[in-house]
Amino acid sequence: MISIIMSTYNEKIEWLKQAIESIINQDCTYPIEFLIILDNPNNKEIESLVYNYMNKDDRIKVIKNEKNMGLVKSLNKGIEAASGKYIMRMDADDISVPNRIEKELKFLMQNDLDLVAGEIIKIDETNNEIGRDKIKRVTYTQIRNALKIRNILAHPTWFGKSELFKENKGYREIEACEDYDFLLRSIYKNKKIGIIPEYVLKYRVRKNSICNTKQYVQYKNTQIIKKFYNKGKIDDFKQIEEEINKPINIKKEKEHKEVNEYVENFKKMSKTKKITQIPKLIVMFLKNSILRNIIMERIKLLIILEKGK
Repeated sequence: MISIIMSTYNEKIEWLKQAIESIINQDCTYPIEFLIILDNPNNKEIESLVYNYMNKDDRIKVIKNEKNMGLVKSLNKGIEAASGKYIMRMDADDISVPNRIEKELKFLMQNDLDLVAGEIIKIDETNNEIGRDKIKRVTYTQIRNALKIRNILAHPTWFGKSELFKENKGYREIEACEDYDFLLRSIYKNKKIGIIPEYVLKYRVRKNSICNTKQYVQYKNTQIIKKFYNKGKIDDFKQIEEEINKPINIKKEKEHKEVNEYVENFKKMSKTKKITQIPKLIVMFLKNSILRNIIMERIKLLIILEKGK
């Protein structure tokens, strides 16, 4: 049995239909259960749609929250209810490729892994393709070392052993970083993680996604989690929580915003083959500690992922 866990909140009906049908129409020879958590009891349109699918397909099980609980608590309810030997993640606005389950399960079993992720095809809000992740052929040792620097696994593509999710007691409440925290706790326990070198998901990039609205929070919390991992205290959630809940450093937040604005401008300049902003990059590198940190992290990551190729 494979348990697919998906939480839904405010997705457009058309997106949700595409997400659900990409699972129930999988080319899969294994039994599945599709756990859908309704995290917005006031959204009657989504509720009606999901129950309609459940009435037509007995593999679908609906869990309705009495009130909005957020992604972490909703996913944890799904993990607790899952009866499968394996758990697969799915987001309610993405689209799984037709043979995703078979691909990921086969790769996980052949390579004796605890968790596998895949590559993504990025789509916009109207289903147009806007980019693809580069196919990575990396070992679990490379992935382990890369994860000590930053998260390189797309959360909605995860497929892993149920025992790993339950041993970790699901996700912890770390804003915009619950998946990275889960991965660091996993490698701390010497779990084996892999990336299947194939596209398994069409990932929807939304204007109000975490990547666009909580960039500094995600960066800040990533640095905190890494610090505790490096100290061997990744399981000390009380201390992590205390540090995460400290007031935002306005100066650092401003530095991070400057970096993001510069990167976006530089991307536009690159497309027109102009390099007039290079001197500004050098000046920013000298004065902006966050930019220096991000660049050094990227260099280390490239070395790790390219090593042995």
